[in-house]
Amino acid sequence: MKKIFFTVVCFFLLSVLIFAQELQIHHINVGQGDATLIISPTGKKMLIDAGNTGKGTNVVKPYLTSLGISYLDFVVCSHYHADHLGGLDEVINGLGTSNIGAVYDRGRNAPLPTTTAFTEYENAANATGRRYAIQLGQVIDLGGGVTMKCVATDGYVINYGRVANATSSENDLSIGFLLNYSSFQYFTGGDLGGESTYYADNETPLAPQVGDVDAFKINHHGSQYSTNQTFVNTLKPEVGIIAVGTNTYGHPTQVVLDRLANANCFMYLTEAGSGGTVPTGKGVVANGNIIIKTTGKSYTVSYGSTTHSYPGDGTRNYSPTSVTVSVGTIGSGGVSNLSANDGSYFVVNSSTSSTYTTDWYSSVTITENRTSVSKLTITYDGKYSRSLTQKLYLYNYSTNAWNQIDSRTVGTTDVTITFSPTTPSNYISTTGIIRLRVLGTSTAGTFTCSGDFVRFAVTTGIPKFAFNEETPQQIYLSQNYPNPFNPVTNINFTLPESRYTTLKVYDLLGQEVATLIDGYKDTGTYEVTWDASSQPSGVYFYKLQAGNYILVKKMLLVR
Repeated sequence: MKKIFFTVVCFFLLSVLIFAQELQIHHINVGQGDATLIISPTGKKMLIDAGNTGKGTNVVKPYLTSLGISYLDFVVCSHYHADHLGGLDEVINGLGTSNIGAVYDRGRNAPLPTTTAFTEYENAANATGRRYAIQLGQVIDLGGGVTMKCVATDGYVINYGRVANATSSENDLSIGFLLNYSSFQYFTGGDLGGESTYYADNETPLAPQVGDVDAFKINHHGSQYSTNQTFVNTLKPEVGIIAVGTNTYGHPTQVVLDRLANANCFMYLTEAGSGGTVPTGKGVVANGNIIIKTTGKSYTVSYGSTTHSYPGDGTRNYSPTSVTVSVGTIGSGGVSNLSANDGSYFVVNSSTSSTYTTDWYSSVTITENRTSVSKLTITYDGKYSRSLTQKLYLYNYSTNAWNQIDSRTVGTTDVTITFSPTTPSNYISTTGIIRLRVLGTSTAGTFTCSGDFVRFAVTTGIPKFAFNEETPQQIYLSQNYPNPFNPVTNINFTLPESRYTTLKVYDLLGQEVATLIDGYKDTGTYEVTWDASSQPSGVYFYKLQAGNYILVKKMLLVR
């Protein structure tokens, strides 16, 4: 009896721990508009927009109540159009101004709208006494390892500056946030645009500052003026959320839907909208709320009673932990200044010989086994006090030598350089060390090298699983039972016709740990047993592939 009680208690504590680590992103269906609720693992809550006038009272506030939410730590107005801010005053006043921790928007820089919706929003936001203009590069800590970094606001893009013609439309002034939670990244950017004929092209300079994400809320409801090819190619999203309703603008447009489909981005629409049609098998119309949940690695997307599981891309970002100067002297700062893209610099003074030189390298030790790393991306951002030749090197542990990866002229403004080697394991030592070297030389005189940030992005071999909505209903993959299990569990699946079929198990690093089926199977229902005696406790994914159809589910091994 004691053993059973102990097991139950341990499982309860484990379940609480797992639940406590969950981040939730709720895309609330407000029709043609936006409303996004973010709930961090520690329970902090951020509401970004609340749809048009009336949606705050009739949709968003009741939704918050259904979740037991009576206090919002942060309220954000992405920009000053009614379909985004119209319901915010209703939420603020409905909860009570004392139940709002802080309100963020782009501030009062011209041009400002003269609409009733904007006036009502300002009155409610100001009444809290805690209304602030978000600052470019500002990081909001949501707790539990979740951060929201402002990468665009009021027509400015981080590490770029003012975007040309950014005051031609309020959309161009939208706030863009990059959410980071362990290896999970998400972007939301209001109605930011990606072309310069009718709007400002914020997306092109913004794309490299955002980088690879797992999911994003598609800009401007899928407008033809947003989500340009550069943005899609750079973000490489597996999942895209389109907040849309009946409208007169043709949202979402077919060109955007096709662009995302061709990029293998699976789309979830809150409603069908009044524009194009999602290509077959490339997305779904939820006709309701769309919720992303993640532990910082794998994640799920749910709508109605349907849940899709995504293992994620397994990318973890590292900052350098040490810095060594080979030639030159430290002028100011240290390794901590290289951890964030925030304009604080690690400064090295050049040598005073005939060929003036700065030569230094930063190092980091990663926890991943180098053989499991499928991609290594190095990003360096810095400048010099005069224009000169800069060369970047990565240390190659297979040859025990520095390999040059870049050479270019860099001057007095920051230049961001990104590089991914074709064989990442060559550049990671057996103990996980990675080194990036920065060499600057000039014959014109002394100079300083100012390094702003270094990032080592390590991607492990998590497989990219797609979900095909055309899967015949007869193809069925059951939840394993028992679940959680120790150490044996059963998996059932059904095939409508003979197909080449595989059933494989993966760990959270994306490494295949078991092949349960690999071959042709006739029509029928099958049960497979997996004995995980040799595996450690943790979350595992099992993937059924039958022909072109793929289904994935998650299971928990508890020792």
